[in-house]
Amino acid sequence: DCDKRILAEVLKQCQQVGLINDEYYLLLTSLDAHTVNLDDFKYGGTNFTGFRLVDVERPDVEHVLHSIVTDAVMELGHVHVSVDTAVNLDTSTAIIYDSVYAFALALHQLRSVQQVHQMSLDCSGEMSWHSGNSLINYMKMVEFVGLTGPIRFDSYGLRRQFSMDLMELQLSGLEKVGDWNSIDRLKLNRLQTISNTGGPVDPMANKTFVITSILNPPYTMLVESHKKLTGNARFEGFAIDLATELSQVLGFNFTFKLVEDGKYGSQTSPGVWNGMLGEVGD
Repeated sequence: DCDKRILAEVLKQCQQVGLINDEYYLLLTSLDAHTVNLDDFKYGGTNFTGFRLVDVERPDVEHVLHSIVTDAVMELGHVHVSVDTAVNLDTSTAIIYDSVYAFALALHQLRSVQQVHQMSLDCSGEMSWHSGNSLINYMKMVEFVGLTGPIRFDSYGLRRQFSMDLMELQLSGLEKVGDWNSIDRLKLNRLQTISNTGGPVDPMANKTFVITSILNPPYTMLVESHKKLTGNARFEGFAIDLATELSQVLGFNFTFKLVEDGKYGSQTSPGVWNGMLGEVGD
């Protein structure tokens, strides 16, 4: 769980201490893992899994990127344009683009039904823009497909029904092997080959693991229910769906629990860790 700017260096350090091999499974929580060059790590046998909010392979995303780069290059006075930046489109840039588009779309719809007058306001003052509430309401109603997928908001202004691509590092690079959304949950696209040769079963089969985590939407959340839930039924989210799908494929069982102190983990004294790292070490 680290920023994309240091992800490659962190993985290189892991490689130097022997953590990049077939005994390890790494989950990259950064939504910008697709912008990092992972070629140095795809031959070590480690399973790298990550998420992607921006599908850079969509034709409309490629078209928007080409238009942005073309305009920028033409302003600099160049005639020939070579665009190969789709894979480097980070999530923050895509969200900013979608946010500005949502604002412009809502403002256009508002101006079609009423006069919108600008006025100077002090950010620390008590006066508000008389069209502000109307504009916010129109922004809640906009629906369009942006760089980060379908854009819809609920009555509180929170985004709903968004999806993420499940990515896995393969010899060809990070490839999409499934997707997750708030309605259908996790769907894997990878075809599983069933062997009839009587070979050895997966080493994780018929084992029970304790998976520890902290509450962190949309990865780990408590199920809202009027009934009293117990065990794994208390939790939902991408991490839960992913663990469930993996357990069905590899044949293992798991118990999900929250870390007691609610922390990821840090060293409190030499050799002593708290949070999830402490529980894994114990």
